[in-house]
Order: sequence, then structure tokens, then C-alpha cells
Amino acid sequence: PHAVILFVSPQYDFEPLLESLHASCTPKLLTGCSSAGEFTSIGPSTSSACAIALHSDEIQFAAGLGTELQKDRKTAARQIVGSFRGLSGESSPYRLALVLTDALAGYTEELMEELTVLTGGAYKLVGGGAGDEARFQRTHVFLGAEAYTDAAVVLEMVSRKPLGIGFKHGGEPAGDGFRVTEAQGMRLISLNSVQAADIFEQHAQQTGQRLD
Repeated sequence: PHAVILFVSPQYDFEPLLESLHASCTPKLLTGCSSAGEFTSIGPSTSSACAIALHSDEIQFAAGLGTELQKDRKTAARQIVGSFRGLSGESSPYRLALVLTDALAGYTEELMEELTVLTGGAYKLVGGGAGDEARFQRTHVFLGAEAYTDAAVVLEMVSRKPLGIGFKHGGEPAGDGFRVTEAQGMRLISLNSVQAADIFEQHAQQTGQRLD
């Protein structure tokens, strides 16, 4: 494959898995992140690992890593964009970047803004945050055979033809929407001027879930 995108439950030891996949599959690029539930063509699952392999004679692939997100998003964005191929020339006008971030590091919005500025808005930016099955301990992104925290990995796809984006995960809202009325960094404090913990407890009671 020209590129492999891997999503892995935190139940796995990441680096031995990455090394094994790299050795057996020999992709030119290997990216991905830890997850909290995995989607496959068979259906959704948990505590599993899944991979998407991409091969194309019409798409150019490149991968970049930005580190120390909590410290400096501008530098992280420059590290990522430094690996991009599609910023020079107009021969391949369609540019897509899959952005996967360490969700617990935070500052994803700032990183996306920096990437947009550095690329002059020339890329469709898609992706999401790494998960750890709601443990809220450590989330990882992958590049090659290495797993990183406090980082973001980006898979660049540049093509002469437009690249379509679609999803069909079947998810539905679990309840009514709320307005965030107080937050500190990654810490959510209140929703609709009510303590967030009270909202969560009420939702757990309504849906028969245990909230510790």
C-alpha cells in the first residue's frame, strides 16, 4: 500500500503492533491513532484494531508529524506542513489532509487554524481526535512504527481529481444539545449554567448507565 491508516484500542501494545504491521504489510506510509470504538465494513466494534490500506497511481501521499501541541501549535503546524508536497505547483489542484490529534493534549482548533493559514486554505482538512475508550489517561497518534503523545499526525493526499468525503456511521444524538457556559482549557465546568457533573448524572440516570 502507498498508505495505511490504523485505528487501535488502548488494549493493545501499540509499538509491537505497529512494528509487526510495518514488517508484514510494508506500507510506504503508516499513520493512525488510538481509538474508542472502531468502524469497519462489517460493522462497529470495540477493543479491536482495524486498518485501511490505500493504493493509487493518481494520488500522491505524504505524512507529517507535529509535536509539543500543548507548548506551541504554530511550531507543530510548521513541522507538519514542512512535509507537504502539494504546496508547490498547480499540476495537482485537489488537496486533502487527514489530521489525527492527541485529543487529551487539546488545542485542536488552534492547530487547524494554523494549518489553514500556512496552507493558504488550499486543503480540505478532515480527521479527528485519538481516543482511549473513555479512560481519559493517554491518547496516541502513530507515524511509522512509533506512537506519540502531545502530537498530531497528518496524511496528505494530493490528486488531479477531486477527492470525495463521506460518512455513514449510524450515530444519533444521545439527547438535547447544551451550550458550554464555562470551561478551562480541556476541562468542562458547566452546561446551560448548570454544573457539568450534574448534567452527566442526570443523563446517566435517564439512560440506565452507571456513572462513577
